Amino acid sequence: YGNSDDSDDDYEESTMLKPWQQKGKKKKTVAESSAEEDDESMGDVEYDEDGVHPTTPGGSGGQRRTEDVEADLEDYIKVSIPRRRLVRWCNEPFFEKAVQNFYVRLGIGRDNKSQKACYRLCRITGIISKNEYSFPPAENRKTISTDKWLKVSFGKFVREFKMITVSDHRPSAEDVTQLVSQLKTERQTDSLLTKKSANKLRRRQDELVNNYTYTKEDIEMLVKEKKKRNKNALNIGVEKTRVALAVQGAQDELEEAKRRLEDAKVERMEADDDMAAIAESSVTKANEAMEMATEKLEEKLEEQ
Repeated sequence: YGNSDDSDDDYEESTMLKPWQQKGKKKKTVAESSAEEDDESMGDVEYDEDGVHPTTPGGSGGQRRTEDVEADLEDYIKVSIPRRRLVRWCNEPFFEKAVQNFYVRLGIGRDNKSQKACYRLCRITGIISKNEYSFPPAENRKTISTDKWLKVSFGKFVREFKMITVSDHRPSAEDVTQLVSQLKTERQTDSLLTKKSANKLRRRQDELVNNYTYTKEDIEMLVKEKKKRNKNALNIGVEKTRVALAVQGAQDELEEAKRRLEDAKVERMEADDDMAAIAESSVTKANEAMEMATEKLEEKLEEQ
């Protein structure tokens, strides 16, 4: 794979050799000519499914083509899904197919020392239905709720997460390096993303989402899911109202118990010897009532 200057130098060197020095060169030329004749006679060679000759880089009998090499940061960005897109698609009938094998930048907490947010670039391996949750409300948009959770992998580690833990930012070079290092450490090089697979994934997703035709079953399912979410939202609202009223009631009971205790203490101070025992008993009962009211309030606050 030398450049044109190298080829010219080789040619000049050959013409300046003495006759007895050119024997080896002549034999090599004959061999090369024979190889060229063999190549020209291979008219019936089968090409692979991508139309590549088996002996060319990337062919079935040669090295990998450029597009089959390991993906870089730009390729991972191309097949990563931000949270805002998950919000937009999560209740669509094509959602699972559209995100399968794509990547998300998952928030996993904060660093103990620096307190900086930590992320892992994970591959989506499936979608499951679990407890319903809501995404943070966006400006001028209705709150979106869903019961779909992402099943993701980071090397051999597989877990399920709510989509609200996904970052809205594109992956960084550090995110990609961590994932690639993890896969190589675990000897899962077959799971490494390539340029070819990245292009194929993105092209397939674009075709699915942009050209999807809703069937009658899809529409019926969307209507059913919407009714279910509205009903759940109503039930949640009723429950929140009930809990709020219960908390307010417990707070009122506690305030009343405190007032009675103060009154009992005043009566004990003003009581004569004959009434001292009764006044002391009233204080004790008031203390017990206040403790019970405090415990009840704490229980109701935990329900919120």
